[in-house]
This record gives sequence, structure tokens and C-alpha cells, in this order.
Amino acid sequence: MFVIPGLYELIVLIAVLSIPPVIYYDARRKGKNPYFWSFAVLIGLLLNYFVGLLLVAVYFIHRDNNPNSAVALKDEFLNLFDLNERKVLECLLNHGEMNQSEIVARTKLSHATVSRILKNLESRNIVVRHRNGMQKVVRLSDDIKCFGSDRRKSS
Repeated sequence: MFVIPGLYELIVLIAVLSIPPVIYYDARRKGKNPYFWSFAVLIGLLLNYFVGLLLVAVYFIHRDNNPNSAVALKDEFLNLFDLNERKVLECLLNHGEMNQSEIVARTKLSHATVSRILKNLESRNIVVRHRNGMQKVVRLSDDIKCFGSDRRKSS
């Protein structure tokens, strides 16, 4: 979920602007501007808000221009899985759509293990399996394809 930077500051701003009755009374008695501290806090919060927006913008620009970001993102993604799941996913990321027996041959895992892993990954919407005659064809789901070789080549 994307949260607007500075939303917390805006909530605090409302609280700060509603506090001044005591300061107002004390400042009026001394002949000073009763809203001086409210304005100072308001300016500080607005400055903090815009600096936060600037930092978020710089982060997103740097992340998109960094050529290693796609490879690092792929590695972070693969680290979420255990060793056998990682083998199957790397095989699919590198070679694209393939049937289940090809995955068994490339990963050197048993057919039962690959079937169990694919069933687990399919339940988490990471891969999609469909029948093609007697064979089951496996591909990455559309949400996961961005980690594949197409993104690496475009970066």
C-alpha cells in the first residue's frame, strides 16, 4: 500500500493548530504574536513534508535508473523460497514456459517433488499450469514475469 509521505505530519499539524489557546492567552498578555509558535511549527511541518516528497522522488528515479536493480530484485524475490522452489523458479525465469518433464530434467529433481512444488507455487499464484494433451505446461503468472529475463534485458 502506498502512503502519501507527510500524512502523519498533516495530522500532527491539525493537533498543533488546535493547541494554541494557552499560548494565545500567554502571548496576548505579553503583547506578542499569539500564533508565532503555531506558524513556526506549520512551516517546519510543511518543509518536512516537501523534503519527504523530494526524497521519495529521488529514490524512485534512482531505483529505475540503476542497472543492477532488476538483478537485485530478482535475487531478493528468489530468496523468499526454499532451495528446491528456487531451482524450479530459476528454471522458469531463464527458459520461460515449459512442460513439467522438462523442469524435472533441468532441475534434476524427482517428478513427485516438482509436482508438489508446482502445486504449492500454483496455490500462491506464482505459476500457472495447464494441460496440453498428456503434458502439463507450466509458466510464470503475469505478475511474476517482470522478474524474468525480459526485464533484465530492458534495464
